[in-house]
Amino acid sequence: IDRGVLQATELYPVKSFVHVARNPQGQVTSVETDAIEVNRFAANLSESILEEIKKRERDKIEAPLGVLTGNGLLSALGLSVPYRIIPAGKVTVTPCSGFDHSGINQTVHRLQMEVSVNVRILFPLMNREEAVKRTVIVSETVIIGEVPTTLLTREFP
Repeated sequence: IDRGVLQATELYPVKSFVHVARNPQGQVTSVETDAIEVNRFAANLSESILEEIKKRERDKIEAPLGVLTGNGLLSALGLSVPYRIIPAGKVTVTPCSGFDHSGINQTVHRLQMEVSVNVRILFPLMNREEAVKRTVIVSETVIIGEVPTTLLTREFP
């Protein structure tokens, strides 16, 4: 997944998907996301990740036999068993955008891509399917507002 992310980001050098609009006094009035470019990036990201997985589907990876048990205590034990990973379906990339409160006068806007890939892990005598998920941060913008002259808080029991 990470190699696919690197490959896709090469197509968007220093590209900002988020534009912050300000009024004449310099205060932030809106945060606009370029939806067309975000969707285009998501499509390129999906293709890049799938290409990277396909490039490596003939690679043999080795892991100790204890990994097959699913028990963390046994995962380092036993002989090394070769296995391969191949794509088992499509790569799903979902753009997510949101705001987080980050202090009295700060708000953080994040643009992320939720990546999900179904892969088939091929062991010599068995195979299984796994969903691999990863969140990729595309953009993070800190918006600093005015510091209030008075701050009133009320504690609730």
